[in-house]
Amino acid sequence: NVELAEGAVARLAHTTTEHPDPLARQAAVAALGALGSFGDAGEAGLAAVLRATEDRPAVRRRAVLALAPFEGEEVEAAIARALGDKDWQVRQAAEDLTESTEPRPDPDTTGSGTAPPAT
Repeated sequence: NVELAEGAVARLAHTTTEHPDPLARQAAVAALGALGSFGDAGEAGLAAVLRATEDRPAVRRRAVLALAPFEGEEVEAAIARALGDKDWQVRQAAEDLTESTEPRPDPDTTGSGTAPPAT
């Protein structure tokens, strides 16, 4: 149900950006990352995740990880900023995310694949 999803994203986005408890903000931004990008609701979720990349370190780290399902220039810029963050865990999250999104060589074209199992 699209309306249900949009409502959930809106509540999570509000919690991510407005809740006074940093643990609640961390949980909400992680949930937004798990939901990912889908239509207008995804745009609202992304805006909240991007804003969370400027929160306290633990929230920033979760926000960087939550960027994984999103794409776009603003996502790339946020990851680039996180690579230079003063907190080492935020930097590490950004490095991990960057490494996980790099294209991997195709074993069929590089010849480094393994033979299929014998039947």
